[in-house]
Amino acid sequence: MKPLAIALLVAFAVTPALSQTVYRCGNAYSQVACAQGRAVDIDDSRTASQHAEARRVAADERRLADDMRRDRLAQARDVRPAGAANLGGAPSVRQVALVRPTVQHKKKGKRLATAPFQPVEVLVIEPAPRAHRSGA
Repeated sequence: MKPLAIALLVAFAVTPALSQTVYRCGNAYSQVACAQGRAVDIDDSRTASQHAEARRVAADERRLADDMRRDRLAQARDVRPAGAANLGGAPSVRQVALVRPTVQHKKKGKRLATAPFQPVEVLVIEPAPRAHRSGA
């Protein structure tokens, strides 16, 4: 149905264009003359083989666009939304680190100095190992 409709549309579009005058009215084109419109030469000097080639290229591009649209929709359909970040149990504490804090002298112009090591608890948390499910 589509190829027949396209062929008829092209045939009807070409026939009136050969016999009617086209006017340019500013930035628009019309078949009706306007106040400041100028007649435009619409002579199409392409051969029949050039017309056929142009129609073939247009059909190929339309087919390619349909394929790309189908692929895009299939890819969008296959995307799964992100789930919860952690479905495991409570996180486990891995280590306690020693931190050397930096202190600043009160006088201006002095560089930053470091104090001796002081134990400070720093919790590094990692999730509990996941249980493996078979068949997932």
